[in-house]
Parts: sequence; structure tokens; C-alpha cells
Amino acid sequence: MIRSLRAETTSIELNNRFGTDSVNGENTEIELTGNKAIFRTTLKPCNSNQKDDVDRLYQESDYGLESIYIFDGQVRDKLEKFLNAYPQVEGVLVELKYTTTKFYTAEFIPIDNDGILFNLQGPL
Repeated sequence: MIRSLRAETTSIELNNRFGTDSVNGENTEIELTGNKAIFRTTLKPCNSNQKDDVDRLYQESDYGLESIYIFDGQVRDKLEKFLNAYPQVEGVLVELKYTTTKFYTAEFIPIDNDGILFNLQGPL
């Protein structure tokens, strides 16, 4: 079962060992598979700086992605409603799409009034 969280652009911060890179995401959704929820977004750089940052994430093995921060009240509200509707969810996976797809195990933490923090526990 897949639910759209936002089809349009949303703001994302990629917190890594070098600092923080900002990028846009689109087609953000959540999927229930068994007892896991897969949070999925397609990275969409809007300028050359964002493209360089995302290219580095996908090309460097030592990028060290630690967490992902989403600034979007709609995404947060819909994600919380989804997780409340399916209490059997025992874990969250994050799927980032760009030139290829990257998967991470993550812990979901609501931040402020409209933010979501995914603390990454490791790539899959």
C-alpha cells in the first residue's frame, strides 16, 4: 500500500560528515510492506550547487550520510497519520532516488511544528 505525502517539491537537508547539503525532493510517499514503512522521495536538484551535492552523495563512498531533515508540514502531517493508522509498523526505511536508489534504516523523529528528522542507522 503506497500513500502520496507530496507530489510537488519539498525541502530536504542531507546531514553528512562534511556538513549539510540542501536539495529538493519530489514525489514523496510512504509505503507499507509487512511491518516496515518505506519513506521514499526522488531527489531533484534545482541548481548546479544542489546537483554537485547530490552527485557527491551518489559518487563518494565516504560521504557519511547521518540524517535527513524534511521541512514540510504537509509531509509530516500525512506521515504521522499514516503511522498512527498502522501501529504494526516496527521500523522505517528511507529510500532516496536519483541516478540509482539508496536505502537506509532510520528512526523517525518529529521536529518543531513541521519538520521530520530521520536519524540514519545505516545503509542497506
